[in-house]
Amino acid sequence: MTPTQLKSALKSIGAQIKQKRESLGISQPQLAKATDITKVTIISIEKGHRPATLDNIVKVCKYLGIDSINFEELKK
Repeated sequence: MTPTQLKSALKSIGAQIKQKRESLGISQPQLAKATDITKVTIISIEKGHRPATLDNIVKVCKYLGIDSINFEELKK
């Protein structure tokens, strides 16, 4: 996977997380507090600016009730 492809995949995953958060009416600060992840990290994950640790992805997904994320972008 090229750096450009990785960046695209991270943005896709972040967008999925952001869409779910917004559909539930949860703010970034609320999500950060509930998951014990900094607001800056939540923003970075949602924008795809940096990879999240698996632990952070699990925390966010559990809190938001996300059963799965489309990781197809990572296979390109």
